Amino acid sequence: MSETHLDLDWSAYAEEIGRRVAAVRRLRKVSQTELANVVGLSRSHLQNIERSRSSGEGSDGNPSIRKLVEIAQALAVPVTVLLPQGVPQAEYRVIGERLWPGIDSEVANAVGQHPLPPQVRPSARIS
Repeated sequence: MSETHLDLDWSAYAEEIGRRVAAVRRLRKVSQTELANVVGLSRSHLQNIERSRSSGEGSDGNPSIRKLVEIAQALAVPVTVLLPQGVPQAEYRVIGERLWPGIDSEVANAVGQHPLPPQVRPSARIS
């Protein structure tokens, strides 16, 4: 199989996914521990997704589509809210940083439109 030579920046794309997961979780006032328990992850794995990093235990900051859908369901938002728009080109990181304030309000609007499922409990302590 030949390798593609597209200039993609997947790390920047994964970073934005993590930022979106963290933003929705905080807006929902759900702790990392609570969300991790509901979707069947360890808290450290969820932290790695939110921070877009890998650990020595194979806990990847780049979540599978299945886990991303489960996180979206637990937070009661469409999975599209967690996915960045566009293709992660080389300049994506710079563009994403510049656009983040608008993305933050987009995420907040989506959260306001969907009630939190009863199996997810909000917490007073959110990090």
